[in-house]
Amino acid sequence: MKQKAVLFGREKSLIGIISSPGTTFPGDRPAVVLLNSGTLHRVGPNRIYVQFAQRLADDGFLSFRFDLSGVGDSRPRQSTDNDSGQNVIWEDIRDALDFLQKTREISKFILIGLCSGANHSFSYACKDERVVGVHLIEGFSFPAASYYVESYGRSLFSLQSWKRILTGKSEVWRILRGLLAYHTSKQARQLFESWEVPGKELLLSGLKMLQERSVKIGFTYCESSSGFHNFKNLLSAEVDRMDALNKPLLQVRDNTDHLFTLLSEQNWLINELMEWAQEFVDNKRPMTSESGGDA
Repeated sequence: MKQKAVLFGREKSLIGIISSPGTTFPGDRPAVVLLNSGTLHRVGPNRIYVQFAQRLADDGFLSFRFDLSGVGDSRPRQSTDNDSGQNVIWEDIRDALDFLQKTREISKFILIGLCSGANHSFSYACKDERVVGVHLIEGFSFPAASYYVESYGRSLFSLQSWKRILTGKSEVWRILRGLLAYHTSKQARQLFESWEVPGKELLLSGLKMLQERSVKIGFTYCESSSGFHNFKNLLSAEVDRMDALNKPLLQVRDNTDHLFTLLSEQNWLINELMEWAQEFVDNKRPMTSESGGDA
């Protein structure tokens, strides 16, 4: 694998890492672009993007993991008052694709992200026909009231849940830290406000648009997450109605967490993503039905 750090963007304020195969990169193969998960650095949660980039290079894919404006090593954009946080993110992604197209002569792209990175992948894919694939990991994880009732209602009567709270291991503390950052950091507040999830109608129209463009779509969820809860409420019925040949891949993993923290879970996720990526090489369709456990 060859790796190269680059500065790009209209202000040369964005930094990214290109990982490419040791041999010649096939020009007709799409490049994989990995988007930040929240405010996490471009290495990804638990450095999973670094591991994934290595596997992609081993299989002949070029990948690009970069930091959005104001995240990791990328400087904030000198945006105008009319630039919303979402528009800045879209500009960053477009700059990344433009850079790869100009310097590497690549015209097709796959966007992959976790949590907010999944949301950005989906929304941007609807705007740029160069995107031929999106894989959304734990996407649309916004706090639906019904999720809290379903999830935390059970936790109130769980001794194990109370142990996690008292030892600082519960995700409740992560939520509280996020709220603290929102109220004390202007940069964090701008980022959080740019992660607004569209309503159901916009999600469904976006899904239909991507289907009409024959964009290959993958969804991966932790079974107990708010993201999967929202998927079941907002998108599952529409996905179920789709033709089998065009139906998005849906993978659901139980007994894991939002960030796939355990090494075994990271390996599982990378293996699933690599199998899905092969669809762009040999045109094979992976599983189209929901799977869980050790599937």
